[in-house]
Amino acid sequence: MNPSRKITLSPEATRRSRWIPWTFVGGFGVVIAVNLVLVVFALTSWSGLETEQAYQKGLAHNQTLDAISSQVARGWRGTLAFAPREAGSGQLMFTLVDAAGDPVDGLDVTARLIRPTHEGFDKAIILRALGAGRYEAMLDLPLDGQWRVEIEASGRGAPYVMSGRIMVRE
Repeated sequence: MNPSRKITLSPEATRRSRWIPWTFVGGFGVVIAVNLVLVVFALTSWSGLETEQAYQKGLAHNQTLDAISSQVARGWRGTLAFAPREAGSGQLMFTLVDAAGDPVDGLDVTARLIRPTHEGFDKAIILRALGAGRYEAMLDLPLDGQWRVEIEASGRGAPYVMSGRIMVRE
């Protein structure tokens, strides 16, 4: 073969091979488009953050442990119950007794209702005191199913906290 000989392609061969570079451009275009769609979904979907102010609560971990130890030392025991009424509604009842079994009255009791599987339905309510260590509130919840209830009672000494679950049916 003569190295000085010039190879030329016919116009027909050139037309048939023009699409080859565009397949690479198209392939990269598809990859970029899919990545852009994934970025948009990642930025607009659920953040994955379960605990609000998680960093601050993490810093206060030792204080939380001290509060739990204090609560256990007091010996207070709380019970949580839910009596369904109509679809999605019912009565939330909380009872608190001390270590001797005597009722604990005169507290401010709040309940935070958390829907574990749906964001945006959580709510906080105040339970009214009935006496004899009993507190209650009527609930009207937008979704059926399981709800997590976090109770916080304060007003006499250190606060009392507990959590439980209730089932709301249609």
